[in-house]
Amino acid sequence: MTIRQFKPLNRYLQIVPHFEDRKTPTGILLPEDSIDENPFVEASVVSVASDCGPEIKKSFHESYPNTMKIVVDKSMIESVDLSEIRYHLVLQNYVLGILKDV
Repeated sequence: MTIRQFKPLNRYLQIVPHFEDRKTPTGILLPEDSIDENPFVEASVVSVASDCGPEIKKSFHESYPNTMKIVVDKSMIESVDLSEIRYHLVLQNYVLGILKDV
């Protein structure tokens, strides 16, 4: 059995987006229910490309093994399906901010 590790390149970050589940009491999702008013989502960073900017790389290494949390525009998240595994990626330019507990 081969275990694969995904390493992003070209200023991409591999993330796990924290999408909200939208369920209705009946289990039916109506068209007006599918419109999400918030275009942004919190995400956990899994891996960072080596050519990302110093602020992101520094924050990622400082928070690892704790999970670095960021805020991104949902429409900019790219999903890549390979061998039944889905990877979520976002370009560094679409990271709006880094969330830190104080």
